[in-house]
Amino acid sequence: MPRFHNVDGVRIQFTPADEAQRDAEEAAWARAPTPGERAARATAAADVDMGTPLMRALADTLLSDPAVAVSFRTALEARHDERVVAATPR
Repeated sequence: MPRFHNVDGVRIQFTPADEAQRDAEEAAWARAPTPGERAARATAAADVDMGTPLMRALADTLLSDPAVAVSFRTALEARHDERVVAATPR
């Protein structure tokens, strides 16, 4: 099924080059990770000892999706707290 541009109310059919470009854009979107997948990766990355204020600030800066940044930061804080408790002499 052909696709069309709408230019000033006039429908203009895509050229083969337009079709190829749009197909590439749609394929890139299809391969992009979902917010849930990004959050899962961010949480898994928190297994590294990164519970310092600097690393939490970097996580907020580097992760552009606010929901992913919050998930990552929460995971960092939890991992850091677990390590502090484990390292505390009893």
